[in-house]
Amino acid sequence: MIKFTVVFLTLLYSASQLSAQDRPNTDTVKTDSAEVFYPVEVQPSFPGGFPALYKFVSKGVTEANVSGPGRVFLTFIVQKDGSLTDIKVAKSLSEDADKAAIKIMAASPKWEPGISRGKPCRVQYTLPITFK
Repeated sequence: MIKFTVVFLTLLYSASQLSAQDRPNTDTVKTDSAEVFYPVEVQPSFPGGFPALYKFVSKGVTEANVSGPGRVFLTFIVQKDGSLTDIKVAKSLSEDADKAAIKIMAASPKWEPGISRGKPCRVQYTLPITFK
């Protein structure tokens, strides 16, 4: 269980970070007439941190009862108020797993928003969800 937790958190962190070559030259990208920040001073966070996020996602995966091992990668925007929007599948596992992963994150409580230039901002986030 500890090994799984460490692997999950490592993947979570690495998936949420963009490599330097993938980042645009500017610090914002316009989408739907709103700025989404990439390099931010403070990353958005789930209430209670990674342990609470892991517990929340694990409970959702268990309740989903999706067969087959694998991982779904989701992308979403953490808004200035902490709500999650634009939840999309970045890497699919199966239709059932994709729907379950989206349903899990759609039920998420509000996050602590990202901070850029001292103010809350919209931040794109990538999250892997592992099914066993």
